[in-house]
Amino acid sequence: GAELVFQRTFGEGNFDLTDGQAKERKGGMNILQQMAEVKRDEARLKASSRTAIVQSAFEMSHSAGFEAWIRNQKGLGTHGFYTADDLLRQSPFGGTLGGIEATGSCVTPLPPLSATAVSYEAHGAPADVLRVEAARAMPAQLEHGQVLVRMLAASINDEDMLRVQTPLTILNNFPPFTRQSAKWSAVRLPAVAGIEGVGVVVATAKDVPDPLADASDDVATAMRALPGLATKTPALDVRDWVIVAPDARAAPIGTWATLCVCDAARLIKVPAQQLPLQHYACARSLCTAYRLLEDYGDLRPGDTLIQNGAELPTGQAVVQLCAILKIRSINLLPDDDAFETTKQLLVELGATHVLRDNSKLLDFLEALGAAHPLLALDAIGGDAGRRLAVALRPNATLVVHAMTSGQVPQLSPSLLLHHQISLFGFNLANWVADKGHEAYAQMLTTLSQLVAADKLRLFTRLLNVADLDDASLMHALASSRAPVGRAGRERTVLLLGDETEAVQMAFDLREAIRKIEESEEDWQHVGDGGGGGGGGGG
Repeated sequence: GAELVFQRTFGEGNFDLTDGQAKERKGGMNILQQMAEVKRDEARLKASSRTAIVQSAFEMSHSAGFEAWIRNQKGLGTHGFYTADDLLRQSPFGGTLGGIEATGSCVTPLPPLSATAVSYEAHGAPADVLRVEAARAMPAQLEHGQVLVRMLAASINDEDMLRVQTPLTILNNFPPFTRQSAKWSAVRLPAVAGIEGVGVVVATAKDVPDPLADASDDVATAMRALPGLATKTPALDVRDWVIVAPDARAAPIGTWATLCVCDAARLIKVPAQQLPLQHYACARSLCTAYRLLEDYGDLRPGDTLIQNGAELPTGQAVVQLCAILKIRSINLLPDDDAFETTKQLLVELGATHVLRDNSKLLDFLEALGAAHPLLALDAIGGDAGRRLAVALRPNATLVVHAMTSGQVPQLSPSLLLHHQISLFGFNLANWVADKGHEAYAQMLTTLSQLVAADKLRLFTRLLNVADLDDASLMHALASSRAPVGRAGRERTVLLLGDETEAVQMAFDLREAIRKIEESEEDWQHVGDGGGGGGGGGG
């Protein structure tokens, strides 16, 4: 089944127990054995269809080598490469090259539209500045590279709150964010909240659909290879399902709304209904869990992992993936009234141990003896991160993937130098920028097989747009930051629409846009005729 396939393919086969034993760690082999194993790994990776393509430098073509060189310059501040798309996409609001606009030939007119949206006019505490608009007016047209998306679902998470609270552009005054490629984008106020979500494209600017879509495969491939025809605009079309690509430094596109106008380059096309809306809305959490387990700790079946923030979507996914991969998981929860309720939920998902995250933690870990964790996943930082580090065995790894406390883990020098704890930071947006949108979509395809087999579930609170008002929004914001009674801390997913509504809207918009364009052509003809007559009379 899906669980067995996942075990065999995850982590370069490290969790494949087909022959009854786990793959040996390279560190336990002599140098000749390690070299032979590395060679086998390279051959296996080249032959596989995993998310990343491994290609040795001497096998690269000239163009592939040049592209690799360009990628390696990113963020160094020494080289800048711009295409026409780059110039046109520079925002006049905070961009360094603003004011360059596409011609009107790219524009698609829109009929009067409005959306239910959660917006804010100034940065501040989310509970103070966010409000629900029942009819927020949408733009009158789609500009170069833009699409209109009928949103289906969006999650409420900590990063959403942070971007409402502060624009983060203050960081641009400090290295390394002083580099042009590392700057944070300003948010144009008033704005709609929301950085993540799933929706259906219902209208596009004229230059968004792939201009070579109707050409044969050979012709299209050859044409795209010609200089000047390469574009960063993805080939999106009406009725495509899309999710928002992770991009930490770009301004939020505003997914907490029934309609969203955004740059097509910031979207990723995904198969319709490949995942439930709830999972698509939390795609970043699922993929973060996947990457944390595959990229860090060099774990094997029977190893132990410890994490805090286990009640949140990323933590829930880690618990279930660990159960599939035969990894023992120690999961820490806030020491509050909701502990027992949340503990029961995590045990149902496959958690090995669920503990209160307090000063008594070390008493339990002492009893574990040799089973001390090899990997710790920190979603909180501060003193909570320190407790994770202290719990690790020597030469283990601590990965910080979020910092809800706003503080880095408080590690002592002895932990780093004498206990030799390795400290890493993980950001999914950086991973996607490096590996590409296709790799991100492939991860979701892999995870969708587990979801279909009921091996990867998410427990979140659902809020339908019909019930969305200021009061329900405040409750959703509160429950995502702290437990409400014994219900526990839980993420809220906004249900903003369904595919049937989106398809019908796409059909209605197509007819409305056609009529507008025909009307504009008629007026243009009248104007041309009037101008000609006036000239003749003069």
